[in-house]
Amino acid sequence: MRIIAGTAKGRQIVAPSGIGTRPTAGKVREAVFSVIAARIPDSCVLDAFAGTGAMGIEALSRGAHQAVFIEKHKATYVRLKKNLEICGFEGQPAYYGDCLKIMARAHEFNFQFDIIFIDPPYYKDLLFPVLKLIVAQNVLAQDGIIVIETAKNVDVKDLFKELDMDVLKKSVYGDSVIYYVGQKSQKEEC
Repeated sequence: MRIIAGTAKGRQIVAPSGIGTRPTAGKVREAVFSVIAARIPDSCVLDAFAGTGAMGIEALSRGAHQAVFIEKHKATYVRLKKNLEICGFEGQPAYYGDCLKIMARAHEFNFQFDIIFIDPPYYKDLLFPVLKLIVAQNVLAQDGIIVIETAKNVDVKDLFKELDMDVLKKSVYGDSVIYYVGQKSQKEEC
Protein backbone atom coordinates (compact mmCIF):
# COMPACT_ATOMS: atom_id res chain seq x y z
CA MET A 1 0.00 0.00 0.00
CA ARG A 2 1.37 3.41 -0.97
CA ILE A 3 0.67 6.98 0.08
CA ILE A 4 -1.20 8.54 -2.83
CA ALA A 5 -0.26 12.23 -2.79
CA GLY A 6 1.70 14.96 -1.06
CA THR A 7 5.11 15.01 0.60
CA ALA A 8 5.12 11.25 1.28
CA LYS A 9 3.67 10.30 -2.13
CA GLY A 10 4.75 6.84 -3.25
CA ARG A 11 6.11 5.71 0.12
CA GLN A 12 5.18 2.15 0.94
CA ILE A 13 3.37 1.44 4.21
CA VAL A 14 2.37 -2.02 5.36
CA ALA A 15 0.23 -3.84 7.90
CA PRO A 16 1.41 -6.77 9.97
CA SER A 17 0.42 -9.98 8.24
CA GLY A 18 -2.15 -12.41 9.51
CA ILE A 19 -3.89 -10.35 12.21
CA GLY A 20 -6.99 -9.23 10.35
CA THR A 21 -6.06 -5.58 9.77
CA ARG A 22 -8.34 -4.20 7.07
CA PRO A 23 -6.63 -1.13 5.59
CA THR A 24 -8.77 1.25 3.57
CA ALA A 25 -8.24 0.39 -0.09
CA GLY A 26 -6.25 2.85 -2.20
CA LYS A 27 -9.21 3.68 -4.47
CA VAL A 28 -11.41 4.40 -1.45
CA ARG A 29 -8.68 6.50 0.20
CA GLU A 30 -8.26 8.48 -3.01
CA ALA A 31 -12.02 9.08 -3.23
CA VAL A 32 -12.24 10.17 0.43
CA PHE A 33 -9.39 12.62 0.04
CA SER A 34 -10.96 14.04 -3.12
CA VAL A 35 -14.09 14.83 -1.11
CA ILE A 36 -12.29 16.43 1.86
CA ALA A 37 -9.33 17.99 0.00
CA ALA A 38 -10.22 21.59 0.88
CA ARG A 39 -10.40 20.74 4.59
CA ILE A 40 -6.93 19.18 4.88
CA PRO A 41 -4.40 22.06 4.81
CA ASP A 42 -3.38 23.02 8.37
CA SER A 43 -6.02 20.73 9.90
CA CYS A 44 -5.78 18.71 13.08
CA VAL A 45 -6.74 15.08 12.38
CA LEU A 46 -7.66 12.08 14.52
CA ASP A 47 -7.17 8.61 13.07
CA ALA A 48 -9.13 6.44 15.52
CA PHE A 49 -8.76 2.66 15.14
CA ALA A 50 -5.75 3.70 13.06
CA GLY A 51 -4.42 0.33 11.96
CA THR A 52 -1.56 1.09 9.56
CA GLY A 53 -2.20 4.81 9.95
CA ALA A 54 -2.89 5.18 6.22
CA MET A 55 -5.66 7.75 6.61
CA GLY A 56 -3.82 9.99 9.06
CA ILE A 57 -0.54 9.66 7.18
CA GLU A 58 -2.28 10.53 3.92
CA ALA A 59 -3.72 13.64 5.61
CA LEU A 60 -0.28 14.66 6.92
CA SER A 61 1.25 14.08 3.50
CA ARG A 62 -1.36 16.42 1.99
CA GLY A 63 -0.76 19.24 4.46
CA ALA A 64 -2.53 18.49 7.75
CA HIS A 65 -0.81 20.28 10.63
CA GLN A 66 -1.11 17.36 13.05
CA ALA A 67 -2.51 13.84 13.21
CA VAL A 68 -3.21 11.84 16.35
CA PHE A 69 -3.35 8.05 16.00
CA ILE A 70 -5.01 5.47 18.27
CA GLU A 71 -4.40 1.74 17.84
CA LYS A 72 -5.18 -1.16 20.20
CA HIS A 73 -3.38 -4.13 18.67
CA LYS A 74 0.30 -4.18 19.72
CA ALA A 75 1.80 -5.56 16.47
CA THR A 76 -0.27 -3.11 14.42
CA TYR A 77 0.75 -0.22 16.70
CA VAL A 78 4.42 -1.13 16.21
CA ARG A 79 3.86 -1.18 12.44
CA LEU A 80 1.99 2.15 12.63
CA LYS A 81 4.97 3.75 14.39
CA LYS A 82 7.28 2.34 11.68
CA ASN A 83 4.96 3.66 8.94
CA LEU A 84 5.08 7.14 10.51
CA GLU A 85 8.87 6.94 10.49
CA ILE A 86 9.01 5.73 6.87
CA CYS A 87 6.89 8.71 5.80
CA GLY A 88 8.82 11.25 7.86
CA PHE A 89 6.10 11.86 10.46
CA GLU A 90 7.63 10.12 13.50
CA GLY A 91 6.91 13.13 15.74
CA GLN A 92 3.14 12.73 15.49
CA PRO A 93 1.31 11.45 18.60
CA ALA A 94 0.35 7.77 18.47
CA TYR A 95 -1.44 6.17 21.40
CA TYR A 96 -1.40 2.46 22.10
CA GLY A 97 -4.57 1.21 23.75
CA ASP A 98 -8.32 0.86 23.60
CA CYS A 99 -9.84 3.68 21.54
CA LEU A 100 -12.87 4.04 23.81
CA LYS A 101 -10.73 4.35 26.93
CA ILE A 102 -8.43 6.87 25.29
CA MET A 103 -11.35 8.88 23.88
CA ALA A 104 -12.94 8.96 27.35
CA ARG A 105 -9.87 11.01 28.39
CA ALA A 106 -9.73 13.09 25.20
CA HIS A 107 -10.30 16.36 27.06
CA GLU A 108 -6.89 15.82 28.71
CA PHE A 109 -5.18 16.09 25.33
CA ASN A 110 -6.59 19.57 24.75
CA PHE A 111 -7.32 18.82 21.08
CA GLN A 112 -10.18 19.69 18.83
CA PHE A 113 -10.08 17.89 15.54
CA ASP A 114 -11.06 19.29 12.15
CA ILE A 115 -11.20 15.80 10.64
CA ILE A 116 -11.82 12.52 12.46
CA PHE A 117 -11.38 9.21 10.68
CA ILE A 118 -13.25 6.30 12.25
CA ASP A 119 -12.86 2.80 10.85
CA PRO A 120 -13.67 0.44 13.73
CA PRO A 121 -13.48 -3.32 13.32
CA TYR A 122 -16.64 -4.35 11.50
CA TYR A 123 -19.40 -5.96 13.58
CA LYS A 124 -17.89 -5.06 16.97
CA ASP A 125 -20.52 -2.41 17.83
CA LEU A 126 -17.89 0.26 18.46
CA LEU A 127 -19.20 3.00 16.17
CA PHE A 128 -21.94 4.37 18.44
CA PRO A 129 -19.79 4.36 21.63
CA VAL A 130 -16.90 6.19 19.95
CA LEU A 131 -19.20 8.76 18.32
CA LYS A 132 -20.91 9.29 21.67
CA LEU A 133 -17.51 9.97 23.27
CA ILE A 134 -16.57 12.39 20.49
CA VAL A 135 -19.74 14.37 21.23
CA ALA A 136 -19.40 14.13 25.03
CA GLN A 137 -15.72 15.13 25.00
CA ASN A 138 -16.37 17.95 22.50
CA VAL A 139 -13.35 17.01 20.37
CA LEU A 140 -14.84 17.77 16.96
CA ALA A 141 -14.19 21.36 15.87
CA GLN A 142 -17.29 23.42 15.13
CA ASP A 143 -17.03 22.98 11.35
CA GLY A 144 -15.27 19.63 11.61
CA ILE A 145 -16.14 16.45 9.78
CA ILE A 146 -16.13 12.80 10.77
CA VAL A 147 -15.31 10.30 8.03
CA ILE A 148 -16.66 6.87 8.93
CA GLU A 149 -15.99 3.60 7.13
CA THR A 150 -18.30 0.72 7.94
CA ALA A 151 -19.76 -2.40 6.37
CA LYS A 152 -22.60 -1.82 3.91
CA ASN A 153 -25.06 -3.92 5.92
CA VAL A 154 -24.50 -2.11 9.25
CA ASP A 155 -27.65 -0.20 10.18
CA VAL A 156 -26.79 3.39 11.13
CA LYS A 157 -29.99 5.21 10.13
CA ASP A 158 -30.94 6.32 13.67
CA LEU A 159 -27.41 6.60 15.02
CA PHE A 160 -26.65 10.07 13.64
CA LYS A 161 -30.06 11.50 14.60
CA GLU A 162 -29.57 10.36 18.18
CA LEU A 163 -26.21 12.16 18.32
CA ASP A 164 -27.61 15.30 16.63
CA MET A 165 -25.38 14.88 13.57
CA ASP A 166 -26.09 15.15 9.87
CA VAL A 167 -24.85 12.89 7.11
CA LEU A 168 -23.32 15.35 4.64
CA LYS A 169 -22.48 12.69 2.08
CA LYS A 170 -22.59 8.91 1.72
CA SER A 171 -20.56 6.81 -0.73
CA VAL A 172 -20.66 3.06 -1.30
CA TYR A 173 -17.58 1.09 -2.40
CA GLY A 174 -18.27 -2.63 -2.73
CA ASP A 175 -19.08 -3.92 0.75
CA SER A 176 -18.00 -0.70 2.48
CA VAL A 177 -19.79 2.59 3.04
CA ILE A 178 -18.17 5.94 3.77
CA TYR A 179 -20.25 8.45 5.71
CA TYR A 180 -19.19 12.09 5.97
CA VAL A 181 -20.83 13.39 9.14
CA GLY A 182 -20.98 16.86 10.68
CA GLN A 183 -22.68 18.64 13.53
CA LYS A 184 -26.37 19.35 13.06
CA SER A 185 -25.79 23.10 12.65
CA GLN A 186 -23.31 22.51 9.84
CA LYS A 187 -24.97 23.34 6.52
CA GLU A 188 -22.14 23.00 4.02
CA GLU A 189 -21.73 19.95 1.87
CA CYS A 190 -18.42 18.14 1.62
